[in-house]
Amino acid sequence: MNDLHEIQVTQMRLIHSKPNASRRRVLAAFDMTYAGLRIFGATLLQDEDGVVSAHGPRGKGPSGSLCCAVLQDDALKTRVRDEAARVYEGFTGRQLVTDVEA
Repeated sequence: MNDLHEIQVTQMRLIHSKPNASRRRVLAAFDMTYAGLRIFGATLLQDEDGVVSAHGPRGKGPSGSLCCAVLQDDALKTRVRDEAARVYEGFTGRQLVTDVEA
């Protein structure tokens, strides 16, 4: 059994979209487990400077209402991003920038 607080990417779909209006592009969508939760449809985004970030799933329900999960804790957001980037790099062989250099 896995540690309850281990982040595990269970599936990843490579997307490589064109940049959106915010100049970010979706590199991949992924499913993950963490703390007894299964989260489907999180995304790995890349900004115009090449820095990647991870975000919870976002969509609309049958009535058109917003359905999403937000990674509010900065430490958790960093851990999810790093794990998703590690899996993405394993699939593609391409190294990602995960932090802005000071």
